[in-house]
Amino acid sequence: MALRPGILAALPTPFTAGGDLDRTSLGRVVRDAVAAGADGLLAAVRAGEVDALSDAEREAVARTVAEVNRDAVPWVLGASAPGIEGVHRHAALARELGASAFLVAVPAPFYGRPEDIVPFFRAVAAGHDTPLLVEDSEPGGQGMDLAVLRALRDAVPTLAGILVEASPFGPKLSALAGAGSFVCAGRALSQLVEALDRGCQAAVVDASVARVAKAVDRAHRGGDRGRAVEIFRRLAPVLAFPERDALTSIAFGKRLLKRKGLIESAATRVPFPWDEWNRRAADEAIDLYREAEGAAG
Repeated sequence: MALRPGILAALPTPFTAGGDLDRTSLGRVVRDAVAAGADGLLAAVRAGEVDALSDAEREAVARTVAEVNRDAVPWVLGASAPGIEGVHRHAALARELGASAFLVAVPAPFYGRPEDIVPFFRAVAAGHDTPLLVEDSEPGGQGMDLAVLRALRDAVPTLAGILVEASPFGPKLSALAGAGSFVCAGRALSQLVEALDRGCQAAVVDASVARVAKAVDRAHRGGDRGRAVEIFRRLAPVLAFPERDALTSIAFGKRLLKRKGLIESAATRVPFPWDEWNRRAADEAIDLYREAEGAAG
């Protein structure tokens, strides 16, 4: 099943209060994201605390998503790993489970050695017929330049598209969309209307907020930008909290999912420093989000 335009819901990895993988809760989140109208799912990615998972846990996450989703929507399996052998193992699992694509991030050192990027992804794609989605995410940097992105498109026949997370992502989204690439805006909630204005095919948001994001996307793609902006503006007070940093975003998303009754525990593998003040701020933001969800219909 090919990737399609719309909202890609990045799945969290729920844990029990004791720290074990909670596949039952993960199944509920998958079903909820599909019911919310998500056009695709991302599993075993940064939003799912993938760096804190063992290989066995990563496989269990992938199998749970495949079993619960049952081809309801396209889904992408994160396949980044410290070595290329690990990437190949995860890519092979993606093929076995029928994932629509596998996602691999540009290794951080390669941003300083851009001449190594195309050969790396040629090696990544070799021997795999599952489409490849490349994640462009350079912490504190602007990511790959357009010449490298064009070279990638020409050199890797199975390239499905580019997930752009490097900042500022706007001009790059426009350039790639204008060149006919399947371009995804990563961590897109705070810039969702702009990303859609620029012609991005897909926007990645946390699964916990997929309903409102899809309402924005549906209105925008339906030609009612005014309605899209109206819905989006209801999120403004909410965005300040989860956009602080990656760990805060993950912890906030899990707290929201727990409030919705979808996961048993909001535990994160890297402990989040909740105290009475940020708990109160998070709960106020969650109340506002749930109001926005109700108003979005």
